[in-house]
Amino acid sequence: MLLEPYYTFRLTVPAEQIGRAITDVRAMGGTHDSPVAEGADMILTGAAPVAAMGDYAVQLAAYTGGRGRFSCHVEGYRPCHDADAVIESIGYDPEADLENTPDSVFCAHGAGFTVKWDKVPEYMHLDSGLKDPAAPEDLAPTVQRQNLNIDDKELEAIMLREFGPIRRKQYAAPQINSAIGIQMQARRDHEHIIVDGYNVIFAWDELKALAAESLDMARSRLLDVLANYQGYTRSDLIVVFDAYKVPGGQGSRVSHGNVRVAYTKEGETADMYIERLVDEIGKNETVRVVTSDRMVQVGALRSGVLRCSSGEFKTEVEWVLEQISDAVKRSQF
Repeated sequence: MLLEPYYTFRLTVPAEQIGRAITDVRAMGGTHDSPVAEGADMILTGAAPVAAMGDYAVQLAAYTGGRGRFSCHVEGYRPCHDADAVIESIGYDPEADLENTPDSVFCAHGAGFTVKWDKVPEYMHLDSGLKDPAAPEDLAPTVQRQNLNIDDKELEAIMLREFGPIRRKQYAAPQINSAIGIQMQARRDHEHIIVDGYNVIFAWDELKALAAESLDMARSRLLDVLANYQGYTRSDLIVVFDAYKVPGGQGSRVSHGNVRVAYTKEGETADMYIERLVDEIGKNETVRVVTSDRMVQVGALRSGVLRCSSGEFKTEVEWVLEQISDAVKRSQF
């Protein structure tokens, strides 16, 4: 797979020109989060290839009349957005490259033998993990897990040391009969999810509106929703709330049902806490960090764990809640 460097970027443009900015980012082969209003301007964050975005500051200044602002830094490497064109331009023929052959070596009866790249499926006895692009998408959200650096026992030991055992249940999900329970098999028993609580609250419209009335109510509502989600997926769910401005705050760890909740101490932001925890966990793809904060996402990338934006996680949670609702309805007949 051909890789290329990517920027994570932040664009500030006049509201009437946000469409142009989104079109440009997509034309570059980049991705972006939902635009966020800031006064008369709109903020667009995302990631795009360095090669395509390198001189974008000049274009931005031109079409915004100098009102636009652009900042970026190199995030790391991702699959090349125009790999076919790049490979064609250099005339690379993998079959003619004898030092880096595309063929594979298989073993049988204590000896190795070479298998041509297009004949590998005839010999392999394990699934390669590669997905057929023509295959239909699974409706359920899925997560790939591979290349673990620490095992589940080590990971659980870290969580127990940090949060302690789950205390008595303060929340119970609706009871369903065993027949329905058999149908609820989309659980990720060993997945650990770290959620940036306030980032999610202010990224989900209904929670953001509730927070305008009462931040406590928004927190409670989020934890109730995530308790339902956790009850279905059986994931190890951790929600981190930023309390760094609380004078003399020592931080605290509580449980909301089977959801672990961390409030940071004075002077420690949620970003700092999540980054420390992720650095300790290291590269482990059974761990996901849920946030749209680019700095936290970059920290997760550096440590090798999976990242998920608050918007993407909302879609997943809504899907799970629909499954729960359907299961409860079926159990009533």
